[in-house]
Amino acid sequence: MMNLIPSLFRPSSTICETDFSGIVVSVGKKVPEIASSINTRYFPPGSAIFGSLPVSKHLKGCGVLAEYVVVEMASVARKPENVSFAEAAGLPVSGSTALTLLDAARLQPDEKLLLNSPCGGIGHFVAQLVKTQGDHYIVGICSRRSAQLARGLGCDEVIDYHATDDGTSLEAILSSNFHGDNAFDAIIDAHGSQPLWHSAPGFLKPGPGHAYTSVGPALKSYTFRAMCRVLKDMALNQHLPRWLGGVAREYRQVTSIVDVEKLERLRGLAEEGNLKTFIGGEWDFEDAIQVCSFTC
Repeated sequence: MMNLIPSLFRPSSTICETDFSGIVVSVGKKVPEIASSINTRYFPPGSAIFGSLPVSKHLKGCGVLAEYVVVEMASVARKPENVSFAEAAGLPVSGSTALTLLDAARLQPDEKLLLNSPCGGIGHFVAQLVKTQGDHYIVGICSRRSAQLARGLGCDEVIDYHATDDGTSLEAILSSNFHGDNAFDAIIDAHGSQPLWHSAPGFLKPGPGHAYTSVGPALKSYTFRAMCRVLKDMALNQHLPRWLGGVAREYRQVTSIVDVEKLERLRGLAEEGNLKTFIGGEWDFEDAIQVCSFTC
């Protein structure tokens, strides 16, 4: 994201990443250190916390991939005792976005849901959260190697997102298998697939309440050209009339900001055992530069 800011307007030394977990070593004078019946958000030194640096500060070059991080109290919550530091560090942005997706989808009891990317950073939280809201039937779209994880997260059925050997596309398979009364009541796209959205009338029920809820078009690279393309797609997805070629289904796009309310919701869900972070890998701090170069 910092690449979107011209180098003239950001410091030469920048630090990546926004999500973190750790131990409080020092607090300001206005930070509560004692719990009360009114305020349970207290953070004495030694407290285990997790949180996320605001995007506005991150764009200016601040980041949390460091030994010490300075943040506002509104950017943290107490780490659930039953969650590791690594698991807690994966909660804020992805977890907050998952909560926002689910709130926007407004699922009704016992609906059939199509979930795109149920094993991704956002989607694996959505899959778990859906199961806490009723007996929904979830069809997940993911890779074949992730199918077992998707089922463990709550998917009742899994479809490989790769095209079949005979060249049939994913969208054609969905239209063939899920149409008419067997179509989906709702779709949650935790990845941002434009082809899936454009094909939605073939497998998403029409009418009010049957919405395509998405994180928005996937940004393939952080360049000005790619960002402009995404902004154009966002506008067309939401506002292009059907008589001009717009998709004949309701489109709901979410934008999530990590705040106190979401951090506390995530903390509660994790403490209750209703939300688990699945870790793809862990590395020593000394290897951070090599890992970032490799993964980015």
